[in-house]
Amino acid sequence: FYEQVKSGRITRENLQEYLRNPDRRATQFPSEAIAAKYGYTVEADVKPHTFDVKNVEPVPFLEKGDNGSVVGKVLRGRSIILEANFGLVDGQYMLDHQDEIAVAMRDYYIILTGTLLRRSDGLLVVPCLYWGGGRWVLFFYWLADGFDDHGRLARGK
Repeated sequence: FYEQVKSGRITRENLQEYLRNPDRRATQFPSEAIAAKYGYTVEADVKPHTFDVKNVEPVPFLEKGDNGSVVGKVLRGRSIILEANFGLVDGQYMLDHQDEIAVAMRDYYIILTGTLLRRSDGLLVVPCLYWGGGRWVLFFYWLADGFDDHGRLARGK
């Protein structure tokens, strides 16, 4: 419950709306419509950030002793500390303005740790963007897998 309050999913207004009418779903995660198009449900989400796509910077997340990769749960925690926890809505905004994404970002896949999704088989994934075929595309990466130094978090400057 408290994590959902912190993420902004539960606000005073939508909690009051739910209490007035518990049979009607009062809230949605910001990224639910996007996730549903790909067959995912949203487990956790952040409020969309306000940023200029051309000023987004790649943020490395590996630390000494990580042996080249880190699991998703650890990465999600680091993304908060690094203030680089963009979510799926932010990623979609980047895709919609991909001509503004810095060319230097093409060297990495961008991990959008602010949104946690569940597949129909129960596995948890995070959305990511990567450069392929001359454009940025969305894909989903298994949370329990290792994230290596080819990945970067995204932060607006």
